[in-house]
Amino acid sequence: MSKRKRFRPKLRGTIRPSEMLEIKKSVKISSPKKDIGQSVYPDVKIVHSALNKVVDKDLLFINSVPQSFDKIDASIRSCMEMIGDSRHYETSYTIDQSRDNWRRARSIIDKAIGIERIPSGEDPLKEFAILSDFQKSIRDRGSFRVLANYMPANEAGHPVLVVDFIDPYHLLFPGNDGQQMFKALFSKSYTASLNDHFYDRIEKSLFID
Repeated sequence: MSKRKRFRPKLRGTIRPSEMLEIKKSVKISSPKKDIGQSVYPDVKIVHSALNKVVDKDLLFINSVPQSFDKIDASIRSCMEMIGDSRHYETSYTIDQSRDNWRRARSIIDKAIGIERIPSGEDPLKEFAILSDFQKSIRDRGSFRVLANYMPANEAGHPVLVVDFIDPYHLLFPGNDGQQMFKALFSKSYTASLNDHFYDRIEKSLFID
C-alpha cells in the first residue's frame, strides 16, 4: 500500500530544506514582530466570518466545536482568549498559493469567508500557531492555527495583522494524523461554531466585516 501524502504548504523564507523534512522536530520560531522587523507587535483584527463553521466530509475538514462551552478543549478556549494579542502568535509560514494543496485549502476557506476575501498577491497569507497556557514549551505548538495577512499601519502607526481563518484542529494543512483526527472529530457530531461561543467573548473593536 502506498504511503498517503501529507497536505503541506510550501514554506518560504528562512527555513532550510533540511528543516522542511520534519516540521514538528525542526521548526523555525518566528513571531509577528520579527516577521516585519518592527520593535512593536502588530495590532490584531479578525474577519468576523473567520469564526464561521465549516464541516466538509469530502475535504476532511472540520472546525466546529461542542454545543456546551465547558466541553470545548481547554487549549482551544485558551487560544481563543489570546487571539487578539499577537504576542502569543508564533511560527510564521508564508502559504505558497501555487501549490496543489492550496486548491483544497482555498475551497475550505471559501466556505467560511468567501473567496473574494482570500488575500493573494502582495498580501500573502501566513500560518501562525497561537501558544496557549497548555503548551509545555515553545516547541510544543499544539494544534490551533490561524491564517492571517499583514495590512498597512493604522492611525497609531502600528502594523496590523488580520486573521482571515481559524483552524483549531490543524486540519487545513494537516500532518500524518490528519485523516484520523478528522474522523474522530466528525464522529462526535459537533454542532456549534466558534462564533456561537466566542463572538461575545472577544473585544468587538477587533472585528472587521
